[in-house]
Amino acid sequence: MKKAYLTLSLAVILLGGFLMNPSWGEAQNQCTVSSATFTQPEDNSFDKKKSTLNIKTNGCEYTNLSVVLKYFASDDYIWTHQIKNLPGILKVASDGDLTLEITLGEDPCWSANKDPYGFPCVTFIEVYQGGNLKFSGNETYGSEFITKEKVKLGKNDPNVLKDYRNKGVLIGECSSTLFCKEGSSNVWELSKLLKGTSQQTQSCIINPNDIQYGELPFEKDSNGNSFPTITNANLTLNINTTNCKGLPITLSIYGTEGKVDIKVPEKGAVTEITKTAVGDELKFSFKTHDEECSIQKNPHCQFGTTITQNGTPIVSTQNLLETIVPGVAIDWNYYRNNGVIFAYCSSGLGGVYYCERLGANDWTLLKVSGSAGEDTPEVFETITPKFDPESPCFVQELNGGNGGYDEDCYELLAPVPGLKGATDPLGNNRWSINLKNFQIGDYVNSLFSIALGILTLLAVIMIVIAGVQYMTIESFQGKSDAKSRITGALTGLLLALSIYIILGTINPDLLQVNFGSNIEEVKLEGMQLSPEQLAAYGNDYNTAMQQGTEIPPDNQMFQDEGFIAYLYHQQGEGGAPSIIYSAQQGWSKIEKTPWASNKLKAADVNKNMNNNWPSGVNRGNGSPSDFLRVWWVVWNQRKTEISLIPKNVANIVTQVANEEKIEVNRFKTVCMIESSCNNPSIKNDQGYKGLFQFSDDTFASQKKPGCDSIFDAYCNSYAGARYMKYNLSRWNKHKAKIF
Repeated sequence: MKKAYLTLSLAVILLGGFLMNPSWGEAQNQCTVSSATFTQPEDNSFDKKKSTLNIKTNGCEYTNLSVVLKYFASDDYIWTHQIKNLPGILKVASDGDLTLEITLGEDPCWSANKDPYGFPCVTFIEVYQGGNLKFSGNETYGSEFITKEKVKLGKNDPNVLKDYRNKGVLIGECSSTLFCKEGSSNVWELSKLLKGTSQQTQSCIINPNDIQYGELPFEKDSNGNSFPTITNANLTLNINTTNCKGLPITLSIYGTEGKVDIKVPEKGAVTEITKTAVGDELKFSFKTHDEECSIQKNPHCQFGTTITQNGTPIVSTQNLLETIVPGVAIDWNYYRNNGVIFAYCSSGLGGVYYCERLGANDWTLLKVSGSAGEDTPEVFETITPKFDPESPCFVQELNGGNGGYDEDCYELLAPVPGLKGATDPLGNNRWSINLKNFQIGDYVNSLFSIALGILTLLAVIMIVIAGVQYMTIESFQGKSDAKSRITGALTGLLLALSIYIILGTINPDLLQVNFGSNIEEVKLEGMQLSPEQLAAYGNDYNTAMQQGTEIPPDNQMFQDEGFIAYLYHQQGEGGAPSIIYSAQQGWSKIEKTPWASNKLKAADVNKNMNNNWPSGVNRGNGSPSDFLRVWWVVWNQRKTEISLIPKNVANIVTQVANEEKIEVNRFKTVCMIESSCNNPSIKNDQGYKGLFQFSDDTFASQKKPGCDSIFDAYCNSYAGARYMKYNLSRWNKHKAKIF
């Protein structure tokens, strides 16, 4: 018994000691990295010079850690170093240190960094334990550490560079020529492992441009623009690797709401796919869906890629998602070749895009090659869907000649008489419609016509039946009933025809059901002129008045397309016609118009109009009519000054006007009234830029492809010509409702 008590007591003491001893149990959570310090390379050069990296830890003795070095490439994009001979896992020495001697190379250096950073070579260390980040030279207490401004200070203050080196960041120059061999074979190399031991013979390297997605199918919107769509698409993914043979790597794809669910055979839906590479390339094939897309985003579908090894990040392309700029054309190929997909959902009835959010459409993994599982190669057979070649939607050329269904085609379950746009292309009584061109209103209109025909037929049948009854029945009551049926049938028929004829006479559109397909969307907002511009235009007006300029009648004002185009630019495509409409009505302010359909929108137009009166002019009653007359005077005054445009600018404006077939003097006058047409680099204090005073968004929507500088005289003028033609097209549509 005493032995039993003694044994139990010793067990309790040992258990308590185990639980209380910080070096036992959850030692992994107590491992911290206190510092990472680089020594300064000779001549502060990265060209074949050596630097010693010392990593000091607390509670990490004999612990396995992973060391990753990263660097800033162009446009702040962070890449991972390829470090020759660097093991993927290192065991910390007994004193808690890891010390590495590294031979530097120019591979991580970028000449483009010279201006923003002051140095072409900016690299930093990250230390991981079991996939958990323990130290990063790019962060200090959770906030961004490396800044371009602070790095630049190192040019004149060596203490700044020393401060960086003591925090796991190494900054320097290329060779003595100061020319960097970007992407050269002059990579970094682990020369010696001075403290610690190697637990793995290689380190897996994958960079963003090693992650390449295949092309998605394109479809056109209602404006004829082509966009890649991810709805029910076949998508390939190739991952090129270095030093990854025999190592398990884990793939995750991130959508707008986190990791994408991917159906894997025999495993169900997963968010991570782990494969062991047997070569230098892994290939995946997916059937994609738009569940992770959002109609609120532009583009709807935005996917980044993350790859880890044993929980340690190797590469992530999610930061590329932040480089998309609204209104700027997307280089689809650049992104998909750097591990990012931008795409749109598919269009439905009437060409309207929508995204499925029902949770039932996970991605599906169709095939993997270049990998092996623990026991047998994991290669899944491609799922080949079967298509009916007798379907009117079948297209043999799709899917590499294996055939498929046209996504814009919908086969009807049964023929619908009178349905506009329905076709039977194969002549087998199987009908289809094109979803891009189909409008549900056309279908309802067809039903209306069919219903009217049926009503007419029933009326005739009733009249015939009642006529036979009238002739064959001798009783007075029977003949009276027959006459009542004939009268009722004729009355119903005349009533239906009268409705059709009367509504068609008043306005044929009253007989058309379109569910809003012809409702015009217009922008009420216009540009806000700066105080300096308003003062200059006020001087123009007063000068013209002093010279005895007569104000011509309104009809001449509205026939000058240059003046109209400028007014649309200033007041917006909803504000300009609202002002002209109100002037024609003789109103003292903007009331409800076809383009400002409620008091709130009318108030917005009034506000923008009142904010754009030239300074120091006689406003009269401040009415829309007075506003137009004042600006008409300013317009004609500027027209007399186009000879003041500098010759070099005038030549460019004339060239663009001729290219776009615009009357030259009107185009020059627009330029004069926008910016005085003398300084392509002008920017007013409201943010409008260039000769034709564009906002960034409007310029992006009108610019010539490849002509990206808003301050370039030709690019800005070309956008001005496009915008002038666009505004005149709106005017030609609007004026029918004004006059």
